[in-house]
Amino acid sequence: APRSYQITINGYRIDGRIENLYPQGPVVFRYSRANGRALLGAWIQHLVFCHLAAVDKHTGSTVLVCRDEIRRFQFVPNSAAVLADLLDLYFQAAHVPLPIFPQATPAYARQRMVHKKPANQALRAAQRAWEGSLKVPGDKDDPYIDLGFRGHRPWSDDFENLADALFVPLFDNSETIA
Repeated sequence: APRSYQITINGYRIDGRIENLYPQGPVVFRYSRANGRALLGAWIQHLVFCHLAAVDKHTGSTVLVCRDEIRRFQFVPNSAAVLADLLDLYFQAAHVPLPIFPQATPAYARQRMVHKKPANQALRAAQRAWEGSLKVPGDKDDPYIDLGFRGHRPWSDDFENLADALFVPLFDNSETIA
C-alpha cells in the first residue's frame, strides 16, 4: 500500500508518496539500467522510508529492480543526516552549477566504490561517459550541461568529492543481489 508523507529535515520540507510499499519495505521498479538517476531516485526514497520507519520504530530495506541489476538498500539509522547532506547539495546546485553529471558521476563512483579501482582509472571511466559514443550521447552533448560548464574543466577535486558525497553512502548501504 502506498504511503504519503510530509517531513521537514534541517528546514527543508519534503512531500511525497512511497509506492509499492510492502511490510519489508518499498520495491522500486525502473525499466532502465541501474544508472545514476535510478540509483539516486531509489536511494532518496529509501532514506525517506528509513526516516519514517525510525519514527514508527520499524526497520526494513528497499529493493531497486532495474533491467541489468537488482540492488537492496539496507536500513540507514542516520537517514535524516544523510538526507540533510543531499538536500544541502541540492540547494547549492540550485544556485551554482556543481560538477555532478548524469553519466560521468555514477560511472566514476561505481568504479571507485563497487569495483575498487584507483582514482585515475575511475576518472577514465568518467571521461568515457562524458564523451559518449556513436550510440549513446555523453554528458558533454547535453545542452544544459554545456551551458553551465562551457569553458570550465569538468574534472576537478570538486567532481571527485561530490561523487563521493552522493554515492559513498549509497554504495556503503546497499548490495547487488542479482
